Amino acid sequence: MTRPILLVDDHAAIRRGISDILTAEIDGLEFGFAGSEAEAMNALGSKTWELVTVDLNLPGRGGLDLIRNIKGLNRAPKILVYTMHSEDQLVIRALRAGADGIYMLGTGWRCLDIVHLLEEDLQVPVVHAVPARVWAVQKRLHIRQKVKGFGKLLEEMP
Repeated sequence: MTRPILLVDDHAAIRRGISDILTAEIDGLEFGFAGSEAEAMNALGSKTWELVTVDLNLPGRGGLDLIRNIKGLNRAPKILVYTMHSEDQLVIRALRAGADGIYMLGTGWRCLDIVHLLEEDLQVPVVHAVPARVWAVQKRLHIRQKVKGFGKLLEEMP
């Protein structure tokens, strides 16, 4: 059985990169692509998706409006937002709009120590690129060592 994921980003290279990385790590994924809010809503109307990833910096009205529109659908999929900004207000607005999780891109090491705190406060998964890479390497090497303090991903080591 395949797991359909819709990747929404205005940069085709980012969409392709995310799909290539996930395909290399996880079997059974099927991807759809959208470069705008309109394309995303069209794709959501034509198929049932398990997960939609949304870039908060979409051109036009932005990712926040798209999140609200997705959550207004009858069978809304899970929504994972990603952002390069560590602005807590933007993250909070995304969660209030209906995001189910956050992936923090390019925010560097300075926010690693707050991933666990964000998860506790916001009650949603928060993933940062550094722990995600550690998880991927450990999984590839068949290491199941749990690491505390950097979010549920490394604490639970699925």
